[in-house]
Amino acid sequence: FLMLTSVAGGEVDRWAERQMKVFALGVVVMLAVAMVPVWFWRSISGLVYLLALVLYVIFLPFAPIIFWGLNGFLLGREYFHLVAVRRVGLAEARRLRKLHFASIWAAGTLMAVPLSVPLLNLVIPIFGVATFTHIFHRLTAVPMATPSD
Repeated sequence: FLMLTSVAGGEVDRWAERQMKVFALGVVVMLAVAMVPVWFWRSISGLVYLLALVLYVIFLPFAPIIFWGLNGFLLGREYFHLVAVRRVGLAEARRLRKLHFASIWAAGTLMAVPLSVPLLNLVIPIFGVATFTHIFHRLTAVPMATPSD
């Protein structure tokens, strides 16, 4: 802050006011976008976490594995959906997600494990989007014909 004040000649109010307007607009847009599929997300995650609670009690020694598996299901589902909808639309994204259910769940589980580690969990979402982008392109790739001899 001291560096900013010295560069701005001691006057940061005009800069700060402009930044606050941009920030407030960004927050409003982000919240509006985030609230669109909330009813669906809550219903699925609520059921999964209720199932997890029951499984935790029954299989107490396996609670971490259950936690990672169920969170992997939710993470894989949402990250793949996020990537696929941008490229092929909602209906095709749902079809692809159902078709490649196991590989999406496995990738989500591999993402859920490092999310349990403090500080590492701050960068995993970036790797998650990159991973699911690669998975999407690999699953939808058209095999190239090899030249025959």
